[in-house]
Amino acid sequence: MSAIYNLSRGKHSQYEGSHPLRQSLWKNESLVFLSYNYAFSPKLSLRSRVGVDWLQYRLHGCEKFSKLSPRVNLNFQYQLKGGMLLWSSSYNNYNYGMDLINQARIELNPYLVQTGNPNLKSGCSFNSFLYYSGKIKKTGLSAILQYKLEHNPVVHDYYVQDTYLVRSFINRGNIHYYAAILAASHSFNRMFSLSGDIRYNYTSVHSVCSFGNRNLTGNLNANVYLGDFSLSPYVNFRNVSFQNWRID
Repeated sequence: MSAIYNLSRGKHSQYEGSHPLRQSLWKNESLVFLSYNYAFSPKLSLRSRVGVDWLQYRLHGCEKFSKLSPRVNLNFQYQLKGGMLLWSSSYNNYNYGMDLINQARIELNPYLVQTGNPNLKSGCSFNSFLYYSGKIKKTGLSAILQYKLEHNPVVHDYYVQDTYLVRSFINRGNIHYYAAILAASHSFNRMFSLSGDIRYNYTSVHSVCSFGNRNLTGNLNANVYLGDFSLSPYVNFRNVSFQNWRID
């Protein structure tokens, strides 16, 4: 049985300008977890960690936030002939900082104001993947299937107040992420080897807006050894990245 306690008090911020504001954030997070490992057989084993997270905070002038959330991490590993199979899943809650939980109004320009949101909802994430790694003669293979869920992710929120456009934060909805990766490497001889992978992912967003994003990419790498010298030409295919903060 293990326990982690983190207590922070008296974080102060003083803002000056056209909107003076004094802020004080009291924050406490306590985590208690139990780790358990078990071998079902010489080939199959379990590693787990299960716990509870108690998050509390209070921003000056706002109501106190208190939330009990479970935290789970499970790993099943199975040894194959010439390889390994791993299934892993985890569940965690979000912990927001003062950069998001605040009431300060910052004038970025004569038209745009930025402020935080002390009333963010509690959020969590679930991540699960299946991983295979093996070798057939001189060829190494690996593959990953992954699914990730983000519940109540933090995204930008815009609204008009007085004569300003206000940029703040809001968290609602879900983001689903699916991914598949297949990689291989082959050694032809002592002088030449080749490796590469193909990656596919799909992101489905249902938050302040709804849309989907698909991405198929990969790379190919060669290694040529000539005495004391080596050459490593490679080709990377088109790649598109996705960032939650850019959901406007």
